[in-house]
Amino acid sequence: MRLPRLAAAVVALLILGCGTSVRPGRSGAHKPARVAPLGPSVSRSPRRSTVVDPHQAARAVATLFRLREDALAREDIAGVRRVETGAAEERDVGLIEDARGIRERLLNTHRSLGAVQVLVPRQTTYPARALGVLEIRSPFPTAAGLYVATRAGPRAPWKLAVVVETIKSSLLLLVQRAVNRRSGYEVTGHKPWISPGAVYGLLASYMQYWKQHDSPPPQTPFAPGPATTGEGSASGATRQDAVSNQGVRQHISNFAAPRHDGAYLFPVTPTVSLICGAVRVLSRDYPAPGSSGLLQDARRQNWGGWLAPGVYASLSHYSIRQSCIGVGAKRSRLGVIDNSKLRVDAWPGVTSLHGHIGPPG
Repeated sequence: MRLPRLAAAVVALLILGCGTSVRPGRSGAHKPARVAPLGPSVSRSPRRSTVVDPHQAARAVATLFRLREDALAREDIAGVRRVETGAAEERDVGLIEDARGIRERLLNTHRSLGAVQVLVPRQTTYPARALGVLEIRSPFPTAAGLYVATRAGPRAPWKLAVVVETIKSSLLLLVQRAVNRRSGYEVTGHKPWISPGAVYGLLASYMQYWKQHDSPPPQTPFAPGPATTGEGSASGATRQDAVSNQGVRQHISNFAAPRHDGAYLFPVTPTVSLICGAVRVLSRDYPAPGSSGLLQDARRQNWGGWLAPGVYASLSHYSIRQSCIGVGAKRSRLGVIDNSKLRVDAWPGVTSLHGHIGPPG
């Protein structure tokens, strides 16, 4: 089976939006970003009774973007772990490990940061959170990105918890317009009809149903789109445990881990909120009956840089799909924004892959 490489998975993006902003800066994959660590000027608590204000959040997100770009360009795992946590950290560490294994550069594209805007719920206790709306320039077509920054306490550094890079959608336009209308805190919050922790379990179940039935669940609340019906139909094209055209029998388990990855709530309008988090996918692969095994070639092109060359009786690997989901106050359709529209790999979220020499099982 020829598994597409992940070396080019971090692609360009460009996002609209306004609100509280910082001036554009420059950052690129070929030059280290000249940004100081998250020191007192960024990490200190605001003077108000709230634990974060929009100006502080915008500066933190801009700094984190540049430090992340620098770490990815250097393929510096320690650098990634200093500025990311949860699903974002795991995914980026996996990309670097793959690039190292196949001995190819992870980033070959110059990306520069334009304006940074934020949505900041009014918060009086930690952990603090902010949604960054970034303008990121590159040679690629116009795209969009949503970055979730979080801070565990007053002495803790800011870190990126969720990174979503995509192109325009109706839900994204709603977020952009909301940011355009606001120059301070988001104060028009409401209670979504589904809790932040539960919405990603629902998305995982939705994707699992697609894998098993090659159709969406009946009366699903998820609206059609690239991140739902598009992803589902691609997954369901080969049914659960069926042998693919590449001669691989695959068993997929979709699940959510909100206690680990977080489920971050941001009120957008009086009736719509955005919840950002991740779905995890465990894939177990087996050779077709009569096959001698799953081959990883000497250059690690078949199964990516994580796996040493050899013939394997089975493989297991994790993927992480980060996204943001639009949720209304009343039970309504759920819109999903993820990385699917910018996909240049089949599995851009793969974080690890392990081969098993023994008999399949």
